Amino acid sequence: MSKSKHYYIEESYSSLYNAGILRKHHELQMSKMGFVPLRFTQVHQGNIFVKINRIVQAIKMAFIPGKKSLVFFHFPILAKAHALVLNVLKWRGIPTVAIIVDIDGLRDNNPSILKAEIYNLAKFKYIVAHNAAMKQYILEHLPNVKVLTIELFDYHAAAPGLAKTFSTSVCIAANHSKGQYVYQLQQLMPVQFYLYGEGYNSSLQPAATNVHYQGVVAPETLPALAVGSFGLVWDGPSLTNCDAYLLYNNPHKLSLYLTAGMPVIVWEKSAVAAFVKKHQIGITIETLTGLNNDLSKVSEETYNLMQQNATALGQKAGSGWYLKNIIDKIQANARH
Repeated sequence: MSKSKHYYIEESYSSLYNAGILRKHHELQMSKMGFVPLRFTQVHQGNIFVKINRIVQAIKMAFIPGKKSLVFFHFPILAKAHALVLNVLKWRGIPTVAIIVDIDGLRDNNPSILKAEIYNLAKFKYIVAHNAAMKQYILEHLPNVKVLTIELFDYHAAAPGLAKTFSTSVCIAANHSKGQYVYQLQQLMPVQFYLYGEGYNSSLQPAATNVHYQGVVAPETLPALAVGSFGLVWDGPSLTNCDAYLLYNNPHKLSLYLTAGMPVIVWEKSAVAAFVKKHQIGITIETLTGLNNDLSKVSEETYNLMQQNATALGQKAGSGWYLKNIIDKIQANARH
């Protein structure tokens, strides 16, 4: 395969929090690698003439890449016009890549959405899954698709995190309107929790002296400001029940914590648990109710080792290494 231009679908964002920042980070990295953005000149919703114009743009856009190009999409595809681009590219025989951000049907336990997502994933030549568990799930539904795993998402920060010291303080970065377990954290005294993100209602646990809400901080600056010796990856309705989506998902907050130089605390059945154990970057737990006991088993020496390992991986994630590595593998495969 001779050297050819590669492309990515440039998206517009209503928010750079949650999954939006991951998509934006990837676009920045692909731009640095010399990839060409495919963008609409008019991104807002409008009247029928604007919609017709977008359809025309989408069709023209799909004829820009050459036969030896690769075109990268984020998945799920958020805009109907981008879905049209994908369909025309497939008709032309141009190889496309889906970088999975989420599988909404799996996350929301919605069979009809999941069925539609599997149908759309089948249109891609390459799929970038989060981890081995997600890869296996996809292959069970699409056995003929080429699926690769990224293992860890990159996280571009304005500045790295400060060196962390050992304590029983825990950082939680999340949309707190979704994880109701945060309103039970007062049961885990004396562990101290520092919460970042939207949706927290302090009036629901006014007596919680161990919960410190720090407000909403821009994703790029949060790693340098985040307080806590550990970062928690947990989602669910209670201290004992973790969301089943974590069996397949790599939350972007894992990368945030590592970029901040924090060892992590993850559910022992989660897909990221094996990665945490392999790289010695934190601890795995059965439930949050045993957190005090779990943290008491961590020596300062062990913590310092985990912190060094976490910082090293955070630096790789901050440099864009993981996306570049997966793109290199796809390009190598496409050449053969």
